[in-house]
Amino acid sequence: MQPTDKLIAEIARRHDQLAELTAALIRIPTLNPPGDNYKEICDFIADRLAPRGFVPQRIRAIGTPGDSDAHPRWNLIARRGQTPGPCVHFNSHTDVVEVGQGWTVDPMAGLILDGHVNRCR
Repeated sequence: MQPTDKLIAEIARRHDQLAELTAALIRIPTLNPPGDNYKEICDFIADRLAPRGFVPQRIRAIGTPGDSDAHPRWNLIARRGQTPGPCVHFNSHTDVVEVGQGWTVDPMAGLILDGHVNRCR
């Protein structure tokens, strides 16, 4: 079995768990603008990573565009291990843009329909 075959099989095995995780992330409304709930989504992710051996660190991006007391911009860095040398770096964002038109379900509800997250009918 090729490594990619193993990965695809593992993803298929965890389909329901991955759908639930995706739905839970969607339920934290991080619309930008205005930039709500950045800390809440960082806390959610940190709480999932910590039991898996990561050391999460939340950092507020003070002074960056969009950061304010009303809408603080939080980022999360999570490290696992302190061994020098090569590492894997994942970079992503946790906010979303304005919701478009045509939804037949609440796009922030994180509904799972027929095994798909927020699938429009």
